[in-house]
Amino acid sequence: MAVLVALCLHARGTESRRVGQAKQGADQSDSFQCPAECYHCCALRGRDDSFKCILKGGTTGEDDDDVGDSSDIDELVAGNDKTKIVKGRECSKPKRRSWGRDRGMKTACRYLAEDSAEGRPNKVCKTKTEARKLATWVWSKRTDLNGFVDVGGGHTKKLLTLMHFVRKHGTEKKRFIPLKHLLLMHPIDHKSAVQKTGKRARQMHENQAKIRDEFHYKLSEEQVNNAPELSEMKSIGSFETVALGDEDDDNFEGFVTIEGNGRSNALRWAFPKGEMHDNLKIEVTEYRIGDKDKREKAWTMLRDIRSRSGTAVFEHLTPESIDDEYLAKWEPWADKQACEPAAPYIGEKRVLKEDCGQGNWVCKLEGLCLEGTE
Repeated sequence: MAVLVALCLHARGTESRRVGQAKQGADQSDSFQCPAECYHCCALRGRDDSFKCILKGGTTGEDDDDVGDSSDIDELVAGNDKTKIVKGRECSKPKRRSWGRDRGMKTACRYLAEDSAEGRPNKVCKTKTEARKLATWVWSKRTDLNGFVDVGGGHTKKLLTLMHFVRKHGTEKKRFIPLKHLLLMHPIDHKSAVQKTGKRARQMHENQAKIRDEFHYKLSEEQVNNAPELSEMKSIGSFETVALGDEDDDNFEGFVTIEGNGRSNALRWAFPKGEMHDNLKIEVTEYRIGDKDKREKAWTMLRDIRSRSGTAVFEHLTPESIDDEYLAKWEPWADKQACEPAAPYIGEKRVLKEDCGQGNWVCKLEGLCLEGTE
């Protein structure tokens, strides 16, 4: 928690103006509405004839600095029949935003003559400082990361360091990865996070026929973002993964989800085994680290984080039911399923014993799994 507080305080000092945005509204027909193709709309500095649109998934473009300032707006692309960016509007060629979940696409679009002046965005959106990005990410994940806070802020710091390292040294590649090869970055063991994951899992399970028959076992970012039936899985950012080991090696462990961890776990709960589990493929952004030493360093960091947080054990747990009522009472570290995969971490080895007294998972399992074994 100290790490989170420090990040937030530092971020306030390095970014004095909060990002302004105008979100799409459903009940304000007399005012400007952010187009359906945009997650949100922002004002453009020095321009009152155009706005910036942060696009939903499925659009591609070039890496670049902020789009839509004065020099860019004069290069608007006319004729959306060709570009199909934002229906009925002239918009610039989409460009990539920067960090993490903000790694979406953005474009600048002209207002139409019939657009009301009321409700137009009046604040710019700008790239966040690194500290602000980290603080925002941690705050958005505060329930998911509860286990890391429990065992000390050092674990949260390690996770953030790992994510920064992978994004700095890795090269992005879009690809589809089998669900059965996806690994988790951290457990989902906080009550609210468990129930949120269950809600996502139920929606996916209920729509498995659509995923099978219409999507042909391939779940793309565009399909998720444009299917109302899958609204709980919708996100401004894609799944981000990094390989744990060499993919061609017999001992390859899988792809760790460094972004989209909760959604990844929801898929595991929705399809723990069977046809969907074996055949479903997920579109991800994979970070490939070319340098051998840096790649092996990332593996070491990943294994340490997953071991200390209990992720390698948690991955083996599947609730008996994903109903909300059941999950409200379910406690992963009181589930006997955990005893077998936890065996290397408890008992005589006690590899995480130094963290006991802070709500550590291994301490909870020792009482459960070693009961009556003396």
